[in-house]
Amino acid sequence: MRVADDRASLQATLTATHVHRDDDPGDHLHVGGYVEAEARRAPDGWRFTRMRIRLVWTEGDPPTPPK
Repeated sequence: MRVADDRASLQATLTATHVHRDDDPGDHLHVGGYVEAEARRAPDGWRFTRMRIRLVWTEGDPPTPPK
């Protein structure tokens, strides 16, 4: 993380698991990648001004769209 005055930027590793609804069979969807973000200090705290998520890998079944 880099902070300069009222601005900051960061990179972070991302791993996430999507658990399907009860009516959506299939293996959980696991994803991995990284996040890049920028933030600005506001009067009531830090706020993200930009965020990019880059997925590198996936494993499992994506969710079925609801009907």
